[in-house]
Amino acid sequence: MLFFFFIGACLSLNQDILQPITSVRPSDSLISVAKTNPRVLVEMLNGADPDTINNIVAILRSLIQDGLKEMSDMKEAVNNATKLRDAMKVELRRVRVLEGIAQSELRRVNLIKAEKEGIYNAAQDAYDAAEPNLSKEINTLNKVLDMLEDLLLQNEPEQKELIELGSSEKGKAYLKLIANVQANPEKLEKVIGFVGTLKSQAESTLEGLRLKAADAKSVLDQAVGVCERAEVARLTAKQAVASALDAVNRAEGSLKAATQAWNTREPILTSENKTLKEVIELLLSTADNTTPAPQPTD
Repeated sequence: MLFFFFIGACLSLNQDILQPITSVRPSDSLISVAKTNPRVLVEMLNGADPDTINNIVAILRSLIQDGLKEMSDMKEAVNNATKLRDAMKVELRRVRVLEGIAQSELRRVNLIKAEKEGIYNAAQDAYDAAEPNLSKEINTLNKVLDMLEDLLLQNEPEQKELIELGSSEKGKAYLKLIANVQANPEKLEKVIGFVGTLKSQAESTLEGLRLKAADAKSVLDQAVGVCERAEVARLTAKQAVASALDAVNRAEGSLKAATQAWNTREPILTSENKTLKEVIELLLSTADNTTPAPQPTD
């Protein structure tokens, strides 16, 4: 016990009289006697002068206060560790809720992305399926218009153009149409207008399909971006949960250490303080003409 060292530092015992000194460390036998039987220690101090008794009592009371302070500090450490642990658990629950929200949001936007991807695939497939025939149709109509314009100007179509146009069933049908109207300028103009309308419709259809696919791709790209950001948010929330869990574990460790320190030291300090008080009472009750030292308020 710590107080026995202070007693020994203040006193040196001989066979006849006690005199206070500070340079001699108490012997193990004196400490052993003080630990096992405070009354024996009091008997050993019997006859010491009042100032020495007062000094010893003051030292013992100081040691009592030190013990109380140590217990108070340990109790405060346990309380603070408990509050920290509880706060970390609250934070863990909070970030787990946020993680759940982030996961739900990611699932939601992934469903939207899948829908937009389906729309884009359908639009792109429609364009890919229609583009070869429409492009071929537009090319054929351009050739027909060129021939009709030549005939309107009373120019004969080139043989190469006639062969190219007649290479398809539709081209052959247009050649028959040209043959039927080539001698009639009025009919030629009407047919030119009709063919021009067909060409515009084919071009408009093809461009419409292209734009529809392009718009669907743009919407899909936006949905992909939203999903990527949602995934980042989910990973961030997951990391926050991991960090909060680590903080809880550290706080649990601190609380465990503080609690163990309290459980270990509190009984020892309580016993020491009880013994110190007994020694003080015995010293004050047996001292001759001793003026008790002022007692501090607990």
